[in-house]
Amino acid sequence: MQIHPIYKSLIKLFIIITAVYLSFSYLLPLIFPFLIAILLVKLSSPIAHFFSDKFHIPDKISGIIAILIVAGSITGIFSLIIVNMCSQFQLFCSNYHKYRQFCSNAISDFMQKIGNQIDSVFKLHNGTCISFMLNRFRHIQKIYIDKLCSNAAPIITKCFSYLTKILIYTFIVFISMLIYNKDRQDIRKQYETSIIYKPMQKILSTLKTTGAAYVRAQLIIIAANWIVCSISFLILRNPYSILIGFIIAVVDALPVLGSGTFFVPIGIYYIITGNYLNAAIMFTAYVITLFIREILEARLLGASMDILPFYILASVYIGLNVFGVSGIILGPFGLILIKTLYKIC
Repeated sequence: MQIHPIYKSLIKLFIIITAVYLSFSYLLPLIFPFLIAILLVKLSSPIAHFFSDKFHIPDKISGIIAILIVAGSITGIFSLIIVNMCSQFQLFCSNYHKYRQFCSNAISDFMQKIGNQIDSVFKLHNGTCISFMLNRFRHIQKIYIDKLCSNAAPIITKCFSYLTKILIYTFIVFISMLIYNKDRQDIRKQYETSIIYKPMQKILSTLKTTGAAYVRAQLIIIAANWIVCSISFLILRNPYSILIGFIIAVVDALPVLGSGTFFVPIGIYYIITGNYLNAAIMFTAYVITLFIREILEARLLGASMDILPFYILASVYIGLNVFGVSGIILGPFGLILIKTLYKIC
């Protein structure tokens, strides 16, 4: 019995999507440290060549020196950022009760005004509506506080677990870099003589021009927007500038939301309170982040992304629902991988 071409295409597409999903869910977390190690070794290659050519140092020793420089620089930068973010988060936790009280008072005042208007419209006793709303608000607030307190221990345990994993990952990446640098020629020879070399080269060449271009562009845009957002809040002397900047930069990468979700309401608040300078800083930062995303996406991606923006948006949304925050990268990358495999298979 001959299968209709449409059914063949659907079956092939289903198998490829399933394979990509299983690879991202189960295989990628296992090989991720080694992929990072290979990427960092390739990144350190120009430095190794510089030491080898300039000072006539043997290739393996110059490679180790380059790895130490790259690993030390990246570790130092990330350590500085993480320490600052942790200290800002600790400061926020210590001042949480003040912010909570401020928000409670602001919400109470707003509810008081709304309640008085509702009482006036429906001819109720003065204070009837506000009394009901405040009781419901306190009840909801108590539920969420109790839930937060009951989940505090698991959250702290998870944080320590993630910290331990990061340290283990860092150690594995560093050791893998040293070993790969030593054996990279032998690994390359084995790979080039294997039966998977030709099909893998087709896949990797396509992913290099599309998937890698997208990932690199998004990471650069997130980093650039993080710097702009952090500087804007630093000018306002906000003690949480790095932490807030990171949150806004990540949200800006999400579909539909963007940095305006934060900057526009804050800017409007400053206008209402008469602080026009701070409002101008917020709106300026918002415009800069918009330009960064538009200009850098056009320059870094250009014509390399042969995928319509609608499909990219859909892949980001699906990636977020399936893989969480990492789906911002994994969603479109998976779409490109599926398209590439479908053409080759």
